[in-house]
Amino acid sequence: MPDIIKRFPGIAYDLEGQAKRSKESMESRIKGIVVASMIIFLLLASQFHSYNQPLIIMTAIPFGLIGAVLGHFVMGLDITMISILGIVALPRF
Repeated sequence: MPDIIKRFPGIAYDLEGQAKRSKESMESRIKGIVVASMIIFLLLASQFHSYNQPLIIMTAIPFGLIGAVLGHFVMGLDITMISILGIVALPRF
């Protein structure tokens, strides 16, 4: 596309179809992960009456994410949208 745009400066393009929906879906999931993590932190902080203990507990989340990605790599599986949904749900369980 960059070569075509150089040859024809008036032409514009945009992501359409599946690529655009996938991008919007991923952005939405990232926002959801951030909001859910903050809610989980607040719930844990209210239960433990501390800000340090929820941080210690939530440090396990990256290890689970790394394990899920490594598990896909070791088993030779592609990371699909279903896999991403499972990885997103991972910190909640």
